[in-house]
Amino acid sequence: MSALTRAQTRLEQAVARLEHAVSARSESLGEERASLLDREVGELRDECRDLRSRLEATTRRHARMQDMVTDVAGRLDGAIGELDQLLGR
Repeated sequence: MSALTRAQTRLEQAVARLEHAVSARSESLGEERASLLDREVGELRDECRDLRSRLEATTRRHARMQDMVTDVAGRLDGAIGELDQLLGR
């Protein structure tokens, strides 16, 4: 399991625990307090969705950069090999 997958799983589990706690608390609180908690949970869901999106974008960017690094490393290895041949190594 990748670090990204583990992080997403932990985030989703934390949100689920928070939702469960809010639901349990809502039953024992007044309507106004329950409404406030519902709004906060909604905001946390939105934040979670935003963070997930940003994490996925960063992961894609990282993959592209890894591809570029691999390409550059190959080109450098080729150039070094050519220099070695020219120098008779």
